[in-house]
Amino acid sequence: DYSKTSSWSVRWTHAQDSKANPYSTFSASVDLSSANNNYYNSTSLNDIANQRKSSSISYSKKWPDLPINISTSLSHNQNSADTTISLTLPNLNVKVSQIYPFRKKNRSGKYKWYENIGFTYALEMKNNIQTKEYMLGDSFKNIAKDWKNGFKHNIPLSLSLKPFNNFSITPSFQYTGIGVLKTIRKNWVEDT
Repeated sequence: DYSKTSSWSVRWTHAQDSKANPYSTFSASVDLSSANNNYYNSTSLNDIANQRKSSSISYSKKWPDLPINISTSLSHNQNSADTTISLTLPNLNVKVSQIYPFRKKNRSGKYKWYENIGFTYALEMKNNIQTKEYMLGDSFKNIAKDWKNGFKHNIPLSLSLKPFNNFSITPSFQYTGIGVLKTIRKNWVEDT
């Protein structure tokens, strides 16, 4: 008597040398496998008992002449005991450091009051799902239906005023916006 099963496993680790490129980084730590892989292919009791796996891949880029920094990551968490998989792909972050849009490049003298108006910008976009291992292939076909996704952006605006020598005023305003691609609407029907 024998039984026939198929299992798979992927392990990958990568760390970029910081001297390779000072303006971009890439790293990966991947540990993926089918739910039954540890049971059939392990050589130690600890490996068989390990039911949780996780992975992450990240990339970031900045530009020396621009105030922009972009980073993206993919992550995975898996529980082999109940074949649950959680995926986040991608998680995108865009950050713009302090900008003063009304300042001239070639200026002379003191800044005018409106030249001290500055803002930063931050954007985060996320797309994730929690599903069973055997349903993962169908989930990629139905991204709009099965995945949870959305974005959040934040724009703080500030102004620095110095009306007197030892006295300064810094008013600020912050806008935060959240958007989702899928919502649930419920209506109350009195009759039923």
